[in-house]
Amino acid sequence: MPDRGDETRRRLRDATVEVILDRGWGGVTTRVVADRAGVKPGVVHYHFDSVDELRRAAVTHYLRQIFEPFIEMAASVSPHDFVAALVEASASEFAPDTETSNLLFEALPATVRDDYLKAELADVLGRFRTTVAAGIERHHPSPLAPPIVVAQLFTALMDGMLLHLMVMPDLDLSIHLEAFLQLLGPRSDETKPDESKEAK
Repeated sequence: MPDRGDETRRRLRDATVEVILDRGWGGVTTRVVADRAGVKPGVVHYHFDSVDELRRAAVTHYLRQIFEPFIEMAASVSPHDFVAALVEASASEFAPDTETSNLLFEALPATVRDDYLKAELADVLGRFRTTVAAGIERHHPSPLAPPIVVAQLFTALMDGMLLHLMVMPDLDLSIHLEAFLQLLGPRSDETKPDESKEAK
């Protein structure tokens, strides 16, 4: 049975995300969040020391829930299959006016002034890059650049493509990402020609 304190914090985080999406980053106040969560304002201060802490907790928890499945996926499938899954997800999860894209749009500028939020998001992106790099090492023994460099380029490309997708909903990510996959070099499961047959 979940702890009542944990359940209250969850409700407050969820309510904060809703307020950010409805009113923007600066629209989050103790009273507004408390009303949305159905609790008294004092309950918010009991669980979170400040509005800044509340926003950090809400955003990082939400984004971790979104990105953790992709990190797990990157650890278990080939980079080509992973890219295909990302392309499919981008049409629903990261498309313009979705909760995720709108929350990122509100949260990313805040990282300029909030070192804690910056560190939390950097941790998620860092684990994403290292997991993708490990997948490249497993499936592509001869990439055209070190695996971690390719993973960093891939992450930056995805960030840029998703930003473009916000203003160009018809953008075909698959074309751009397929071109990028050429940096990976041949796949480890690609079969080589039978040299004995060629000799004949």
